[in-house]
Amino acid sequence: STGSKKTKTDIRQDLNFALGREAHDKATQKNVNRTNNLVKQAPKDYKISMSSHSLGNVAMMQSLKKKKEVRRRVSEANSFNGAMSPFTDNKVSKNVEKELKNKVVHNRTKADIVSINHNNSIGKVVTHETKDLKKIKKIPSHLNKVFTDVQQLKHHSISNFIDEDDEKK
Repeated sequence: STGSKKTKTDIRQDLNFALGREAHDKATQKNVNRTNNLVKQAPKDYKISMSSHSLGNVAMMQSLKKKKEVRRRVSEANSFNGAMSPFTDNKVSKNVEKELKNKVVHNRTKADIVSINHNNSIGKVVTHETKDLKKIKKIPSHLNKVFTDVQQLKHHSISNFIDEDDEKK
């Protein structure tokens, strides 16, 4: 959680994530079920893709791993500096692994501390250089327990994956 005021749910979710038990977390399960319902509601001729940043990777990957309809309907899934606990169990059946192998891409910047554990990820990992993000000058107070210096926050920023020309539009 990145909220400035921690609730019991936030603390439980953070603890489950740190222990690699995110699949058992109630908030994660709620997000997985919400994703599954949205996918089921989409017209059959729609092309569905998923994307996530940071902790959003947890719900995205759990949805893909646990929900057959999500795996079947989603054509591609991209995470950007997606969080993954070093204790996460990424074991899935050979069929699920085969279904996801060419759909999932984990994009991360070389020095990002949040996405460093993607070596055992399902799918492909693509490592990028960190952009020179001059706009980021300080760490917001609600993130100062995650990032100890501004450079770490710059490595993790979603701005590393946004084309500056697109940003101006």
